[in-house]
Amino acid sequence: MELNISRVVNGKVCNTNKAQRLAKVAVEDCHANHLADEYLYRRRTGGYFLCICNEITGEISVKSLSLSDATAWGEKRLDSDQYQEIFGDIEEGAESGEELNQQVSILLPVSMYEALKAKKTITGTNVSALIIKALRNAGY
Repeated sequence: MELNISRVVNGKVCNTNKAQRLAKVAVEDCHANHLADEYLYRRRTGGYFLCICNEITGEISVKSLSLSDATAWGEKRLDSDQYQEIFGDIEEGAESGEELNQQVSILLPVSMYEALKAKKTITGTNVSALIIKALRNAGY
């Protein structure tokens, strides 16, 4: 189902026609009854929102999400491949003496992201490591 929703939630525009749909998840109860569909979107400005379509009542609710809220939703609802496709590769916990990582969300031009994914395929190096290497080579 294509959603055509535009609402202002907590002072932020949540417009399904202008945002990128990242995931759709069917929510079921313990008896495998379909209760709702949840759609995760990313705004062009980088924020996230969730559309919840209740299959029983037909009601559609919209929630604006922070990156932290969106990743928490992803951890609960997505498998690891889907999660990493949306939020980036997950680094394992730092070993003793290794620098800890901070997760950030950035918007890249599509062409740059596609080039990074192609480099990942060729080298086997994850996208996060490729960006870190580029930043270090630039003196950061």
